[in-house]
Amino acid sequence: MSSLYLKKTRYWRYSSLDDHELEAKIKQLADDHPRYGCPRIHRTLRKNGHHINHKKTARQKIRVWQMHPSRKKLC
Repeated sequence: MSSLYLKKTRYWRYSSLDDHELEAKIKQLADDHPRYGCPRIHRTLRKNGHHINHKKTARQKIRVWQMHPSRKKLC
């Protein structure tokens, strides 16, 4: 009898963060690099090995922005 054939594409390493851990990572990146937007933070997280959907990254980034409002400019 032949052995069971499983495709290699079915197996991949899944490195996901908990929502609280993700918020902490995004907050740390936003504090270190205040000019980074959602796409750049997403690329940085992916480069560091975290597989996260870009929409989830955007939602978490908006939550971080709401918790820490930006400073108003003084004229």
